[in-house]
Amino acid sequence: DIDLRSLGVKFIIMPQTDIDDLKITVIFLDENEDVLTSIEKTLGDVKEGVQVSFSISLIEISLSVTLKSKYVTWAVTGGTVSYFA
Repeated sequence: DIDLRSLGVKFIIMPQTDIDDLKITVIFLDENEDVLTSIEKTLGDVKEGVQVSFSISLIEISLSVTLKSKYVTWAVTGGTVSYFA
């Protein structure tokens, strides 16, 4: 979603399990799928089935990256899941 309040992009996730100290990395790619930049967001502790949202504003990425970006992907890059959850 475009988030006009932050002049950026809003991401919404729905965890399938409880995760402590969740970290997500959002990766911006050009038309050749080469990485332009990446931004890590720490979302903290999240609960199963509870929607979590975060935004990346234009201030966090340059205008040139914004204009060159054709694809956006993301990955979980941190967090702890209990085997006993």
